[in-house]
Amino acid sequence: MISLSRKLALGLVATSAVIFSVAGGQAQQQDADAIRAKCINEVMRMYPNAQPDQTNRQGLEYYKTCMLKHGLQP
Repeated sequence: MISLSRKLALGLVATSAVIFSVAGGQAQQQDADAIRAKCINEVMRMYPNAQPDQTNRQGLEYYKTCMLKHGLQP
């Protein structure tokens, strides 16, 4: 039979694991957002005269390459 203090300790460990897992996921999402922003900023710097309503194949390819280089899906 498990004592009450042991049950509480196990519950705290399980809760901590869930909290750290969620926090880790949020940090990864923030990293992914930062990488997306970096890739977009690089495209805008490289192709400053591209019109928003035009398809810029070179810029799009650069963005895809940048994202894939960082392990993200464009």
